[in-house]
Amino acid sequence: MVNTVVPPEVARNVVREAIKVGVKRIWFQPGSEEEAISLCLGSGINVAWVLCLMAETMKQL
Repeated sequence: MVNTVVPPEVARNVVREAIKVGVKRIWFQPGSEEEAISLCLGSGINVAWVLCLMAETMKQL
């Protein structure tokens, strides 16, 4: 799994590289997803977005 915390233009490049190496899951932090989600869905990569990893982790504390 890849977890991105990057601007949209970087997220697209991360997805392209992930496709090349066979990544199966990507979690996009809010604000980093945009067009990258469509690239994932079109390539069969499972995608999580909307939720912030830090905020979700803090709920557990």
